[in-house]
Amino acid sequence: MDSTRRWTANRDIDRSVRGRLVQIADMTRQKVWEEEQERLLKDDREKAYERKAASAAKEDFLAMVSHELRTRLTIILGNSQVLMRNPDLLSSGERRQVSADIHRESIRLSNIVENLLLMARFDNGQLLDIEPVILRRIASRVLADAARLGTHRYETHFRGEVESVSGNPTCIEQVIRNLLSNAEKYSPANSAIDLYIEEADKDVVFTVADRGPGVNDSDRDQIFEAFYRSAEAETTAGLGVGLTVCKRLMDAMGGRLWYESREGGGSRFSFSLPKYAT
Repeated sequence: MDSTRRWTANRDIDRSVRGRLVQIADMTRQKVWEEEQERLLKDDREKAYERKAASAAKEDFLAMVSHELRTRLTIILGNSQVLMRNPDLLSSGERRQVSADIHRESIRLSNIVENLLLMARFDNGQLLDIEPVILRRIASRVLADAARLGTHRYETHFRGEVESVSGNPTCIEQVIRNLLSNAEKYSPANSAIDLYIEEADKDVVFTVADRGPGVNDSDRDQIFEAFYRSAEAETTAGLGVGLTVCKRLMDAMGGRLWYESREGGGSRFSFSLPKYAT
């Protein structure tokens, strides 16, 4: 028992000491109470800091979303107005360029919205429907859209008659779109982006390889975290959710997603899904 001991002299009327009175105070309860108050104050400070950090992160995210959406919509609206108001003043080449700009930004806007919706679905705990999916067919559809933008060269390396995989076709398409969009953002214009489909023992592996700057060692453990953007990514448009969505979708479908440095410079983002068991 923690205690304090105090004593006072017991004196006669002539001030001579007859004995001592001893007072013992138990300090255990007082100490426990003080420690509990200190813990509560510490918890309150930590919660206040967490609320402030969460609020700041939310404001930053909303600002980024607003900026990205507004940028895409501004380009789409501006170009559509040019086509509507002054079609005769544009040459055929200019009309094609304006139409291509509208198409490109529409795809990017759709991708942003789809990523946000998928993030919301995961936060609500919704499950995915799994079925046999022909990976080559989905990849070819995404590539056809990308090729119309004409910002890069796309080279496919689809080996053999790859079997169907177990997955959700909408989600697989979104993963491929995100990986391709990521490669396009960080690769030099008109450089080649390589896509691979390869069979493993029980899985099928899909890879997007670019010749961009790659990922620093210090960022590798964080690139799949929501809203994370490296110092190099700060100058590039984006919300920092694309790779997070890819990771969550792969986990939900029983697949795997990973990053590797590419020999000669660049990045290789790959995912694997199990072959469909008939």
